[in-house]
Amino acid sequence: TNSTLTLTNVNAATQGSYRVIVSDGNGSITNSAMFTLVTPPVITSQTVPTNQIVIYGNHLSFSVTVSAPGQFNGFPIGYRWQSHGTNIPGANTSAYSFYADDASSGLYSVIVTNAAGSASATWWVTVTNLIEASRDLLVIYNTNSADSIWVKDYYLAHRPMVTNANVLGIGCAPLESVKRTDYTNTIGQPILNWLNANPTKHPQYYILFLGIPSRINEWTNANDYHCIVGAPVDNSVSYELNSTFQDRPFVTHINIHSTNGCRAYIDKLEYFGTNFSPGQLVISASSGGYGNTNFVLDNVRHGTGYGMFFEDFSGAGSTISTTTNALLAAGVAPSAILYSDGLETLSNYITYTNSFPYTNWVPLDLPHPKGATNIAGYMTWGSHSSLGSVYSIGPDPFLVKWSGNSQWWIIETVESYNGQWTNSCSNQGTVARWFSANAFGGTNYSFIPIGTVSHVDEPFLPGVNTASTYFGLWSSGKNFAISAWNSRNTPYFQAVGDPFVSK
Repeated sequence: TNSTLTLTNVNAATQGSYRVIVSDGNGSITNSAMFTLVTPPVITSQTVPTNQIVIYGNHLSFSVTVSAPGQFNGFPIGYRWQSHGTNIPGANTSAYSFYADDASSGLYSVIVTNAAGSASATWWVTVTNLIEASRDLLVIYNTNSADSIWVKDYYLAHRPMVTNANVLGIGCAPLESVKRTDYTNTIGQPILNWLNANPTKHPQYYILFLGIPSRINEWTNANDYHCIVGAPVDNSVSYELNSTFQDRPFVTHINIHSTNGCRAYIDKLEYFGTNFSPGQLVISASSGGYGNTNFVLDNVRHGTGYGMFFEDFSGAGSTISTTTNALLAAGVAPSAILYSDGLETLSNYITYTNSFPYTNWVPLDLPHPKGATNIAGYMTWGSHSSLGSVYSIGPDPFLVKWSGNSQWWIIETVESYNGQWTNSCSNQGTVARWFSANAFGGTNYSFIPIGTVSHVDEPFLPGVNTASTYFGLWSSGKNFAISAWNSRNTPYFQAVGDPFVSK
């Protein structure tokens, strides 16, 4: 006997378990079936507004909340994100995020589907380069440090176009390192509290002033580094803020070793802002006629014969060499790129003492470019070469000296602990040396860089910043924060400098 149950005008009340009992004089059998109602998905909420004007480099995040009966009974919802009508590879969850660049303007959409149908949501994005301090900048200082308070006040008074920036004071120990629990309680949570108290503001740029710790460190003595690979070190403070906060802020430090160094750095911002970018938040020296045109890419490094502290980097030269092509692609003239390449062996040295530091090893020849003019960017292996650790401060024959229009440039080096300020390894070139008053042959901080990428702990070679991205974006006119953060490869990353400076 055939028997059929037909349901009409099905709705939510119709779904459930159904049974059929078949019986005769000898007994009965029962079969069960589950009826699940599946309807097309409905988007119940989505990220607003649907039209977004976003600053180049800002982090955008789109998401939808979807509902549909049956999604947990074998009829799941699928997501497909599109940009400019084209599927985005790997974008198949309820959310999609990215950093806006020159190609990001246009229509973004998500199509959600199940077995019964589909629904969609769209956003229109317009990318702009207009940055406003009151909306986009949060400056953070340490209320427990008189130096930090002073630098904050001096910056707001002298750095052009930032008087209406958002300001937050936090109370933490004014050390270079902070334990994770202390980071959470005295740095991360106060910033999060400020963001929650100001829901209409989503600053994309943070500046941490002198006195704010730069690294999370679990040593018993929070300032004990020992330069030991594998020491219990977590992330840099800046990476922690960038990776855990929803808006993925670009974090930079103005912690130029001392109040004198910070003042000299801010004075440079004031001078170039007034004379080369009047009325502009983003200070560009070259747009105002300053002749910072040349890039020095020093790929001379240790080769065969080095070991222990003198590593052999004979097979690791591409870190710098690929940068030349990026600069050419950005429109830099070949004549403005000074690229040197070579490997050094121990036969190049006269040994006064067979011990640390490198300054005890006197080179017979120095193939490095040690004098250049009109600098826009500098890359070197630093202490992993015959330059040793003192190339920025001397004495000769190690000193690298600039001349001409060399007050507005950025630096990157292939050195492990170059982001440490205090108790740093003596065999490293560091931010403390690069920002010294006499650095690179200058006087009264005249030739200190305007920005640098660095590491607060051992990044190993894969963690060193991507030089082609860093210098390529800088030479194309992008601001320092964008150039630095887009080149990051390690959680120990630290960027030192004002975010709103460009070549």
